[in-house]
Amino acid sequence: MIILNNEKIVSRSGPVKSIFLLKQKIFKNKKIFYIFRTDKNYLFDILVGKKKILNKNFLSIYNLIFKTKIIYINGVFSLTFCLIPLLVTFFSKKKIVISPRGQISPETLVKKKIIKYIYFWFLSFINNNSRSKIFWLVNSSREKNYLQFYLYHSILEITVIENLNDINKKKINIYKKANSLRLFYFSNITKKKNLLDTIEIIKKTHNKKIIFDIYGKIIDTDYFSRIKKAIRYDSNINYKGYVDDNNNRKKVFSNYHYLIHHSLGENYGHVLVESMSYGIPFISNQSHPWIDIDSNFYGYILPRELIYQQVEFLKKLFKIENKTYQAERKKILLYFKSKILSTEGKRLKNYLIFFKKVDKYKFAKK
Repeated sequence: MIILNNEKIVSRSGPVKSIFLLKQKIFKNKKIFYIFRTDKNYLFDILVGKKKILNKNFLSIYNLIFKTKIIYINGVFSLTFCLIPLLVTFFSKKKIVISPRGQISPETLVKKKIIKYIYFWFLSFINNNSRSKIFWLVNSSREKNYLQFYLYHSILEITVIENLNDINKKKINIYKKANSLRLFYFSNITKKKNLLDTIEIIKKTHNKKIIFDIYGKIIDTDYFSRIKKAIRYDSNINYKGYVDDNNNRKKVFSNYHYLIHHSLGENYGHVLVESMSYGIPFISNQSHPWIDIDSNFYGYILPRELIYQQVEFLKKLFKIENKTYQAERKKILLYFKSKILSTEGKRLKNYLIFFKKVDKYKFAKK
């Protein structure tokens, strides 16, 4: 199998994290080529087991594609890692797994809308006309519905399996006194993550005691410039940089009462799961698979359009005392155990069944 990733080996983004979890738990006994991009055009890094082969050229990668029976495309908006491989295999008989990783959804259209519609059309065309066999793999029913909508098909061969995890419960102590509130954001900084809306909500509380710290890798420099401009006069809102090391991540999470994450869309939301593992409730919207946390007040889901209500809600959180806060932490840990830890085995089994089905698929003889 060859796995195509339009990311760098060192990336901590959700799509790459998901692939490394599959490598760790599903593909550990198989010889698989993991292809990653570099900063240079048409040069690629390959990971085979623990061996890294750096800066391979364009032709060597497509030679691998011709020779490989199964191709896994991780993310769809890439000329090199999706469009060209699908064209290369159009007249051959390959087994192709396509995992859109949340890229086929309305929130992805905030940038380059026309180009992305062309990709949707192309994927629909390939699905209907290629001699290869296409297996669609998605992580939620929400993603499945959008895939059917944007590819103009009510019936596609789609398998839905939630992401794997490598996160366990983590014990940390966080104290909250009344009339205090420490919030944080911990994700990449892009327009899709909708950080400016979060900043606007916090500013409208008119409460300088509500602290909001931003941690994340700057992906969209233009959007980050707008963020810096928006917070330049607010001493309680600060950008703290990019934190990668696991020990430092734990220190960050230990310093805050709530994670706040108003992304326009999350295929999975690794940071939300990580927040749960620490027993930190999160404040978010309906753009991810974990919206049922609000049903029993394990966490807080607030429609992003209701700015006034969100402002008033933060004012209420500011006032709650430690006893109430610790009860909230117990609830989010209970949710994490029941929804994440206890279902990991089932998800692992479903992935094994899916890839076994791909392996066993036989093309009809003419």
